[in-house]
Amino acid sequence: MKALVMLLSLLASTVVVADGKTFTVGVENLEYTPHYSYEGGEYKGFAADVLKAFAKEKGYTLQFKAYPVARLIGVFVGGEVDFKYPDNANWAADAKQGKSIVYSDAVAQFTDGALVLPDMKGKVQLKALGAPRGFTPWVYMADVSAGKIKLQELDTLDAVIKSVQAKRVDAGYANIDVAAHYMKTVMKTPDALVYDSALPHDNGTYHLSTIKHAAVIAEFNQFLKDKKAVVDGLRSQNGLK
Repeated sequence: MKALVMLLSLLASTVVVADGKTFTVGVENLEYTPHYSYEGGEYKGFAADVLKAFAKEKGYTLQFKAYPVARLIGVFVGGEVDFKYPDNANWAADAKQGKSIVYSDAVAQFTDGALVLPDMKGKVQLKALGAPRGFTPWVYMADVSAGKIKLQELDTLDAVIKSVQAKRVDAGYANIDVAAHYMKTVMKTPDALVYDSALPHDNGTYHLSTIKHAAVIAEFNQFLKDKKAVVDGLRSQNGLK
């Protein structure tokens, strides 16, 4: 009897997958609030809210699978997940070579830039830059390679912020929304550091991508257009502009 129950369960799950309603989304196993985070086995934040709203609208089931950032691209191009978020056509070009990847319209905008002490905004002569380990400040890497800027990789965003405050580095490089949220909600000092737009920074957009399901991306794009007010509301609820 137990074997029969297990067999019926397996057949049921096979039907769910086969009906084209259940998809896996590869996401970053990263605390990146308010954009996204993966905590206690649950995907949260703005990206999660938008994807879940889309799935509910279309009657889809999304299973979020979190991976370390460096591993996620391999999982995606290897076909282990149906979708990847976030993604961008400019990222990991070598790993994506030979793959026909379809990207959604922009889901969110981002700015990665330099955070400095408030009284140093517009005045920093950048010689030492702190960044969370694994978060590469691409706009500075030419100067880092040339020895003009010393890059200090630190284990956490908290360590980056405190290194700037202690003047061990001249600036910290991070996503400005994530840093602002952390300073406000965790450190309780929202003005500990400020974004200095006069220093090199990177602006871009986050997208949903797929190799397998272009038709679903088309549906998602239509959802972003038709439900713009809903998406904008979710953006505002998560503290994003």
